[in-house]
Amino acid sequence: MANDDPKQPSWWRAVDPIGQWAACVNADQIYRYLIQYYLHQDQLSWGRIQNVVVVELALLAASYHCAGKLVGVAVLVVGTPIILLLWQLIKRDWEIRDQNLKRILDKVHGPLGIVMCVEPRNEWWRGSTIVKRVVWGLVFLNVLLAILYLWLAFGSPNVIATLNLLLGLNK
Repeated sequence: MANDDPKQPSWWRAVDPIGQWAACVNADQIYRYLIQYYLHQDQLSWGRIQNVVVVELALLAASYHCAGKLVGVAVLVVGTPIILLLWQLIKRDWEIRDQNLKRILDKVHGPLGIVMCVEPRNEWWRGSTIVKRVVWGLVFLNVLLAILYLWLAFGSPNVIATLNLLLGLNK
């Protein structure tokens, strides 16, 4: 029983290939749902990016407060995997968000001349590339700080005074 209903738009076959939903759900409702779902997943990923920023700021503040002690290193060692887990969730949100973009939504928007996602000029202008590089930069910063704090923990106490002087924290 194929979906050959002339009242349904041509892209409807991709959503309902055997005609099982045509009696209870119309194409407008499906389209509205898919757009809302796309926007929901996009908002989830941006919320998780904000979480990465908050976690990183907390890690930097806590580790700096404990600079020169092993606790500062422990904070970075425990917190960096949390950032990596959030990064995996962000990538998954993007996968879920984009699953219907090419297959269904572009079939609707194409004939109308609507472009959901403009292709970037090059790979560096793509949001996912920028966010990926920022997250990996934060991980690299955390590793460098952990090494520095290990050195401070077992190095000279004058190093902490010198860093505070350079950063203008001595009053």
